[in-house]
Amino acid sequence: MDLERIIELRTDNDLTQTDLGNIVDNNKSTISNWENGNEILPTIKLFKIAEYFNVSIDYLLKLSNERLCFW
Repeated sequence: MDLERIIELRTDNDLTQTDLGNIVDNNKSTISNWENGNEILPTIKLFKIAEYFNVSIDYLLKLSNERLCFW
């Protein structure tokens, strides 16, 4: 899974891996492992990230260039 957009959103919002970990109830090393492709990002965490940044899952997964979320 390409997490480029999650990394981009995190850094554009001046969040550290620790900050994102706190948002999704994980630690910095887990976030690092997701971003480096060493661990699979669980679906429930993907939803939490999308909700926090108010973007669609499709946007995070690069299935769409539309950032809009219709929660």
